[in-house]
Amino acid sequence: MKNSYLVVIKILSFFLIVLLAEDRLYTQNVGFVYLGFFGKTGTGDGEFNSPQGISVDIAGNIYIADTGNHRIQKFDRKGNFIIQRGGFGWKDGQYDEPVDVWAESGLNIFVADRNGSRISRLDKDLNFISSFYTDAGALGENSFLYPLSLTFSTQGDLFILDGENNKIIKMNSIGKIDFNFGANDIMSEYLKGALKIETGKNNLIYVSDRILGQVLVFDYFGNFLKRIGNGIIKSPAGISLDDKNRLF
Repeated sequence: MKNSYLVVIKILSFFLIVLLAEDRLYTQNVGFVYLGFFGKTGTGDGEFNSPQGISVDIAGNIYIADTGNHRIQKFDRKGNFIIQRGGFGWKDGQYDEPVDVWAESGLNIFVADRNGSRISRLDKDLNFISSFYTDAGALGENSFLYPLSLTFSTQGDLFILDGENNKIIKMNSIGKIDFNFGANDIMSEYLKGALKIETGKNNLIYVSDRILGQVLVFDYFGNFLKRIGNGIIKSPAGISLDDKNRLF
């Protein structure tokens, strides 16, 4: 298994650090029951090459950003392969290292195509619908390049992690960019090596930063609130919130 890329569904007797989204931070040991795994290194259906993004819809279907194979794959809740679409390129329905996927609504699937510098929108069968990006020739504060992660709020607003400028773009439900936050300002240095972004039911924004070795928390309007995980986590990558607003 040394060179295999396995998607682990649950882990037996493995204790996770749980960062509770409260004013104080503490850890909790949580036990999981092992159910199985699926996937191996390769280019065929159900195989992976450096997958970096995962999302589960309301029906339990699993969507994987198969980064090295430049495609998105869909599996059922038991890990059985359903469909894959993509391939290397910059045309509609193609990708250049997709690194994150959001599928929680079960209707629209959104993909952060890092080197394609765009967000692609797909239907539940992974058919291309549309994409959006900002003009590289007219870059400003409300623009993005090399998106690393994305998430939607309960209000339907989209938050995009800009990998080029270490900032977060907020786009409203009608597709207009409202503002950005998280970049350096005159008060303090915020993001340095951000990788993933999540929103909570409390309308807070959580960003994992591998260089800072912390998770940074912002309010819904982009105001910096706090850093959590100092001395407990190191180089955090993927993050997820459960129904109790616990951050894993």
